[in-house]
Amino acid sequence: MAPGTTLQSFSAKGQASGTFTKIALSGLDLKLGDITAKGTAGIDLTGERPRLTGNLDMGALDLSPFLAPADQKPQQQQLEPWSKEKLDLAGLQAADADLNIKTSKLTIGSVVLTDAAMATNLNGGKLTTDLSRFKAFGGNWKGQMVVDAAGQIPAVNFAMEGNNVAISSLLGTLAGFDNLTGTGAFKVDASARGTSIDEIMRGLNGELSTNLNEGALKGLNVTQLVRSAQSLQQAVTTGSLNNLDFRGVLSPAAETEFTSFNTVLSVQNGVASVDILKLLSPVLGIDGTGKIDIGGQSLDVRLATAIDKKAQGQGAVVQLNGIPVPVRLSGSWNALKVTPDLSGVQAALQAELAGRLQQEVNDRAGDVAGSIIGNIIGGKQPAATPQTPTTTPEAEGETPAAQPQPATPAPTAEEQLEEAAEKAARDALGNLFGRRSAPKPAEEPKADDGGE
Repeated sequence: MAPGTTLQSFSAKGQASGTFTKIALSGLDLKLGDITAKGTAGIDLTGERPRLTGNLDMGALDLSPFLAPADQKPQQQQLEPWSKEKLDLAGLQAADADLNIKTSKLTIGSVVLTDAAMATNLNGGKLTTDLSRFKAFGGNWKGQMVVDAAGQIPAVNFAMEGNNVAISSLLGTLAGFDNLTGTGAFKVDASARGTSIDEIMRGLNGELSTNLNEGALKGLNVTQLVRSAQSLQQAVTTGSLNNLDFRGVLSPAAETEFTSFNTVLSVQNGVASVDILKLLSPVLGIDGTGKIDIGGQSLDVRLATAIDKKAQGQGAVVQLNGIPVPVRLSGSWNALKVTPDLSGVQAALQAELAGRLQQEVNDRAGDVAGSIIGNIIGGKQPAATPQTPTTTPEAEGETPAAQPQPATPAPTAEEQLEEAAEKAARDALGNLFGRRSAPKPAEEPKADDGGE
């Protein structure tokens, strides 16, 4: 309990049997402040630590008064760093216990469980709680939680599975993140070690999955993102990528509705790798990859979006001239940034450009010359052809005869090919970004020289 806090009342009724060091109570009717319990109980003082036993049916059970003040105040649904305050679990080594408890309502700070049935075993500082059923965050749950405080560094293991869970309530209460709405299945199986909540979150290992229906991803408007595809294309073609404004895509008022949202995350050392992230609606599909840093409260995820304008289940991936353009969500959970991920676009553009240039050059300069130019475009220089001497080397000491020089040198084959390649490159670039080369002006008729 918080310092200075006292219990207002205590009473107990029942039939006692046994000795002063080992007492059994039946027909128990217990009142401890606002806590009530009925059933059987016992206490054994003969061992190293007191041992409590009981089979109790309880009404509303509020454990908040027994928590530290910082733990019992309601959590605001906003992002706060994980607490680095050292966990005080010494109470788990003060006694041992075997308790079966049913409660209509269990309150632990901001977390409220209803219709809960649990079997709790506490032995030597290791607490194991099997929850055969409970309701929380709008859904029905079952699972197990283990807190082992026997060693110097506490260890926790938890496996929970819920159905019809309101994901916004769950994430908002536990993590201060309420930008995902919808109801469905939630499953987590994880373990960690640490002396604080921060250490535990940074040491998490396990797997987490969701299967949600009829909800929305708040703060991100994928429809606006699709509208930005033309702006993205124009920015690439004009070289003004840095001027793109995605604030309409990511804003507090933005949201993307979905009919289903499925995820599977593999967690190692507090970082979750996205194995599956799939969001679907009648006209929208999103596949995601990336990582979510649970300990650092940040993420870096790439989303490939497909739009099905006719709602026939055949979505078209958002593309730039036929090249998929993923969208990158990165940054801290409460300050996400949305940007186009052009790393794949750049490589695809280079490959497509090289292929189109090669074809254009082949068409304009012929296959042989085109192959030479293609090697140049691809970074390979054609091997120099050795020149064959046209005269016999002069004897040592003799002065070579002067050779006649051409009055006006004609363009070499290399210069002609270079000019053809430059023109083909200009035309190919224009075609690549949706522009065609301007048509050649019609040749003016030659003036009659009167020779005919």
